[in-house]
Amino acid sequence: IQDFSRSWRSGLAFCLLIHRHDPDLIPTLFQHDYLDNLGSKETWETLLSMAFDIAESHLNVPKYLEPEDLIDVEYPHEPSVMMYVSEMYKVMNSSSSLNDIEEKLEK
Repeated sequence: IQDFSRSWRSGLAFCLLIHRHDPDLIPTLFQHDYLDNLGSKETWETLLSMAFDIAESHLNVPKYLEPEDLIDVEYPHEPSVMMYVSEMYKVMNSSSSLNDIEEKLEK
């Protein structure tokens, strides 16, 4: 990832961020041909839709962006991508903190 614009266009970075947080949310990420077809805008739309749907349904991050916001422009709006990623980070960071607290309480 080199920036908060074009590096996020394919959807792979969003999916990898979610996968890093909880691999069970995207268990088949590496079992499809997504990585072989990263030059295809259809793959981008699939990955972006998957990431945004999972972020909304499992992480409670509202859909601030639509796949078209990233695909249909040469340079996606950096502040919008930054806001979306920061919202995902906040949720992921707080759930990691809760898991740490629960593990300490169990001991």
